[in-house]
Amino acid sequence: MEGNARVTKNNWDGGVQVYDMPDAGKFTDQIRVNEPFSMPHVTIMDAKTAYNYVLENAGATFPKRDAVDARVMKTVKTGKAIYVKDAPEFVSTYVKKDVFLLTLINKVSLQIPPSGRWLARI
Repeated sequence: MEGNARVTKNNWDGGVQVYDMPDAGKFTDQIRVNEPFSMPHVTIMDAKTAYNYVLENAGATFPKRDAVDARVMKTVKTGKAIYVKDAPEFVSTYVKKDVFLLTLINKVSLQIPPSGRWLARI
């Protein structure tokens, strides 16, 4: 540890504290290991490869990329925001616009009853 020759020489001589104890005390045998942990396999790739990998694999991709993630990926690739009103092909088939808007309006403007019975009125 910089500025402390004793701890730099032996990290367990004051470099590891548990709670408010000056060192690891009675916990030393439970937390100290004498060999480094094995390193799991990590695939290292350059930035361009990683960028393309993320674009190909991120989001809801199975069995195919959904409309929302397709829009996000196109936005990332082009650097330009895509608004749903300008790109109907990116409207999700899972979220119906009217139901979403009604739900949002009800949640914001009304006090929704705890029973959730308001759903039956939509």
